[in-house]
Amino acid sequence: MTEKEAVDKYGKSIKVFRVKNKEVDRFAADRDDVGLLKVITTAKGEILGAHAVGRNAGDWMQEIVFAKTEGHKIGDISNVIHPYPTHGAILENAANQFWREKLFEGVLPKITEKYIRFFR
Repeated sequence: MTEKEAVDKYGKSIKVFRVKNKEVDRFAADRDDVGLLKVITTAKGEILGAHAVGRNAGDWMQEIVFAKTEGHKIGDISNVIHPYPTHGAILENAANQFWREKLFEGVLPKITEKYIRFFR
């Protein structure tokens, strides 16, 4: 599903996670910084679509294809041990963005803040 198709079907509640190749150590070491990954999910992390541009993108996209096919969410990719450094780490970076948003910008921090204020 493209980002436009996702917006048309799910509205503004979708999440889009982007990682540029140059933000991944293996791509930097290979001096191959042209390219990017974009993963589109629901607010709960269900994978709606993913797009990649870059040399050998088909090789480093296999994990997300498997995850989508088997009904896994983007956050599940963070639970996989990824060898370091590999091109596939670009997917791990996208999954980590999902968790950073949930942990530091979502409902949990707001509840924690209210809890701390209540007991001070």
